[in-house]
Amino acid sequence: MPTPADQRLLELLDKWLKSLELHIGYSSLDRESYWRIQPWPEHQRPSRWIIDLAVQKAVALKSQVQERIKAGDTRFSDALELMTFLANLIGSEHIERFIPLAEKQAFAHADFAAGPNQAFPIVRLGGELAGQENLDAAAEGIACRRIVRADRVGAGAFAANSFSISST
Repeated sequence: MPTPADQRLLELLDKWLKSLELHIGYSSLDRESYWRIQPWPEHQRPSRWIIDLAVQKAVALKSQVQERIKAGDTRFSDALELMTFLANLIGSEHIERFIPLAEKQAFAHADFAAGPNQAFPIVRLGGELAGQENLDAAAEGIACRRIVRADRVGAGAFAANSFSISST
């Protein structure tokens, strides 16, 4: 039986995967259309390979969470939430290289033709969905996690899955 932390993580991973799916579609847009499709925060437009890498890693993490749930591990998702919270709090840097969260937009721009990225209007109050409750503000920070120094990382850099942490 999934814990509340398991459920939050699975929901967040699904949200990320939907966002990345939209980004895959946006990767074929020209520069002007890309910047008009969403109310983006300031950032460098993500390359297709980094979007594909993010999809690969999100799918792998979702699979690991599901395996841990099946194995009855009730602490794995809690540990991931704590780690992500600390990574966002301590590792926070002002950078422009990240994949912003994308959502289907209702009439993204008045001069832009309707497309597959658009949906029926959603009623929002103060930036939140009507009736929506913020149950875990820390998890929202996870969605904004940025890819640090992505300009130095090639597509094959993660193939070996070898990471080292050094203390100074």
